[in-house]
Amino acid sequence: MFTILNSKLNNPDLNQETDGILLKDLGWWEPTSEYCMDSSLHGLRFIGQPNRHFVERVFWCIAFLISVAVAVILIVEIWEKYRVTPVITVFQHKETRINLMPFPGVTICNTNNVLKSMAEEHEKRVIENPTDLVANHDLYLLNHICQSTVTFTDSFNLSLDRGAVRGDLMDQVVKFKTSRNISFGSNSGRDVAHLLSDVAQKCDSMILLCMWGGEVRTCSDLFDEIETDFGYCCVFNMVPMSLLMNLRNDSRDNQERIDEWDSLDLDTDNIILDEDGVFESNYREKFGTRPKYPYRQSRPGKTTGLSVLLDPDEEGYFCTNTDSVGFMALAHLPFDFPNVADKGVPIKPNTETYLKIEPDIVTAGSEIQGFPLEKRNCYFGHEYSLKYFKYYTVSNCENECIANLTYNECECIRYYMPRSEAQPVCGVQKYNCSERILRKLLQEGLQDKCNMCRPTCTDIEFRMTTSFMPIREDIPLWEYTNKTNASWVNKNVSILHVHYLTDSTYPKQRKELYGFIDLLSNTGGLLGLCMGFSVLSILEIIYFVTLRLYCQSRSGRRMGHRMTEGAKQSWWRLSQVCNCDTSSDVTMFNFREGNHVNQFTDRNGYENDILQSVKVVKPNHLRIIESNVKGSFIW
Repeated sequence: MFTILNSKLNNPDLNQETDGILLKDLGWWEPTSEYCMDSSLHGLRFIGQPNRHFVERVFWCIAFLISVAVAVILIVEIWEKYRVTPVITVFQHKETRINLMPFPGVTICNTNNVLKSMAEEHEKRVIENPTDLVANHDLYLLNHICQSTVTFTDSFNLSLDRGAVRGDLMDQVVKFKTSRNISFGSNSGRDVAHLLSDVAQKCDSMILLCMWGGEVRTCSDLFDEIETDFGYCCVFNMVPMSLLMNLRNDSRDNQERIDEWDSLDLDTDNIILDEDGVFESNYREKFGTRPKYPYRQSRPGKTTGLSVLLDPDEEGYFCTNTDSVGFMALAHLPFDFPNVADKGVPIKPNTETYLKIEPDIVTAGSEIQGFPLEKRNCYFGHEYSLKYFKYYTVSNCENECIANLTYNECECIRYYMPRSEAQPVCGVQKYNCSERILRKLLQEGLQDKCNMCRPTCTDIEFRMTTSFMPIREDIPLWEYTNKTNASWVNKNVSILHVHYLTDSTYPKQRKELYGFIDLLSNTGGLLGLCMGFSVLSILEIIYFVTLRLYCQSRSGRRMGHRMTEGAKQSWWRLSQVCNCDTSSDVTMFNFREGNHVNQFTDRNGYENDILQSVKVVKPNHLRIIESNVKGSFIW
């Protein structure tokens, strides 16, 4: 039984046709109640049911709002993770074998910067000819080189006479400089680098015997000369300097090696080969041979690694970088400029040393390439170009940044720093300026000054561990079969083995923490957990505010038109669709729907009244509510 509240009509003319109820004339509660009744969202049906008590509705409203609030808070936290830290580094499930990785570049430096014999030769030139301008100039620069290599004991003003040019000769050089009004080193800074190369131990005398991959090799074919922050050094398996540097040419480089390295078109993205051998196959198809560089070790262990015999020439020590005797060695990427002074490991004389290398690989998934640089915090391949270096690495970027800052402050660059041919090298007078800038940067850190130097998305770092044993002295170790001795017999030579320690490694990979699918699924899961929300719930809302209201309006117009068209009397029209019981003061309308009969009453009588408006909505049963539109009857 449903009761219709009816009111009088000033104009009882039922012959006037109507188009039904317009959307703008529908009440807000009726469609809202219908949506709540039919929605798949949890709890809304208890709010929309007409027979629910007010307290029940309030309870379910509060419960629903709390669920929405909890879902929003959790979704905001997930969104912050996606926005702030979208990239995460995880271990890959599949290992990478060492034959797919490049063997590291190996830089070896003697701790001695100047051979004693070379220092004595320059001193002799000044003694024999005190007015020789070139001899005075070279001795002045030689003293500068020795004074600029400060060791631990030098910092405490200890052993100051060690590795120093004779004081009386330096006084003579200074007097000569003053009398001639000559400014040594002001415009001759480039001679510092040349002089250092002349007075340091050469690679062919420092590295005596070589083996690579179990085969005896000529050392000059494997090692090249290079100037580093530790002085004059020898490097194996490194990109030629003429190719590494954009603005410089090194006459010491072999053109054939330059062409072979250049044909590889390597960068950090393809330095690690794929297991399918696509890179090597394409190279063989293009050039007819396998790529020669960079060298790669087929299996771990010293048998297939690099082995060399090193002669420190201890008798020739004059001025050194350290307070010890021996070598410093560093394993680095083939196109990474070596920072031996800070990262090198010592090699003790008269020992057989094993330098074991473990690669630490970080790769990047292609899905993070679309992320903003600030989010992934790494560079792909040629994404960031350097001025001096062709290949981008963090070390190269930092070295270039230090060189630029030094040049801006001192108008010169240290001899080992990257530079163009037109930029002067810091000589004696500019040494203090360049040293001050360098120390300031190293003390304060490079993060602020060189914040553009981000890591590469694919990178390899080589962890080095050393172990050694003393070389035997109980047998003639350096005696040939014809009973003659090698030239280095009775010298404190060292044997160095450099090799990979393990057959493979598990690389780490930069990948997205939350992709769009993950973000969507996590958001949908939280909404489903808290509210029972799904994609269809969105369609329900769209349906009820658009299509459902439109269809209701159209249905009302058609029914209203049928109920009023050609009507002469309200009772006559109503009797066509219902049975009217007028035996009492209450008019009863019995509408049949299938096997069900629904009754509607008009309590105000029936003789002069008409049914103003009835809206019939059918979810599971007929429900009648009042509408203020005259002459409409809507199912």
